[in-house]
Amino acid sequence: MYRKIMQIAVELKQHIIENNMRENDISIFLCGGSKRIDEKLRKTIGNKLSKKVSKYKYTIFYPESIFMELLLGHNKKNLLELEGFLAQNVNVVVILLQSPGTFTELGAFSNNILLSNKLVVITKTKYKNKRSFINYGPIRYLMNESLSKIIYSKLEFSEIDALVEQITTASISIFKSSSPKFNLTNPLIAYDYYLVLIYVFDPIKKNVLLKIVSNLIDNDDSITHEKIDNDDSIILEEIDNDDSMTLGETVLNSLKNERKISFNYKDNSISITKKGINSLLQEQNTKKRYKNISTVLTKYRLMALNYTLRRKYKEYME
Repeated sequence: MYRKIMQIAVELKQHIIENNMRENDISIFLCGGSKRIDEKLRKTIGNKLSKKVSKYKYTIFYPESIFMELLLGHNKKNLLELEGFLAQNVNVVVILLQSPGTFTELGAFSNNILLSNKLVVITKTKYKNKRSFINYGPIRYLMNESLSKIIYSKLEFSEIDALVEQITTASISIFKSSSPKFNLTNPLIAYDYYLVLIYVFDPIKKNVLLKIVSNLIDNDDSITHEKIDNDDSIILEEIDNDDSMTLGETVLNSLKNERKISFNYKDNSISITKKGINSLLQEQNTKKRYKNISTVLTKYRLMALNYTLRRKYKEYME
């Protein structure tokens, strides 16, 4: 059973990650204030960005869904490590300057060599000419010494559509020069891959799912059909890598918090929800992308069902 699962997993990895199906995906980490009105504004901006129709697809991530698991989860990270995580894994970081917390983020991210070229900073128009540390410090530095973009806005709901257009233009410019890790060690890249695996093998045991991705990461590009056929250690190997465990738990908790997957705690299995299916299919922003992902998912879901039913029938007959 594991052997066939791994073969399907390898092919799905080739389709989803290696065959440029995501070459125009822009991952955006969207930061903002914690007040209810600030959060509502930020989520509205995120929703509009993710639904934009163009050759680019904007995938939005929020600190509360990624950082909290990394800070509090299985393998606790510190805030300095999380700066490194962002620098290596994301295309663009958008900061809505709404609170002291976001001012701190701006200062910290501006001092990171990689991150300082990936920022889109939204600051209120009324503060544009104000004499302040923010203006004379990080904002002046980013404007003069980096590829980052500064946008002035009232940060009000009445200006959201115009602001979204400005963010997309700035993000595309930064995207063309940014180069995050494009493999399964990047949780933002692995996010859709986990969801695809759950869809294809639904329901799938959590430990099996984590083992699949861990083995793919450990074996990197060297894993092939032939190696799977001849090396049982790839299939049966237990997870002994804390980073793989942290990555898996981070992605799964994010998917759960967004209600794209559900857990059955009786048998420790995971299933995809309607929202998760919509995320994979309906939220594709072009007909071509929809057709590509729909074809891949249907093909491998049928393969998985066919193999599972054959195996059950064989066991029944025996």
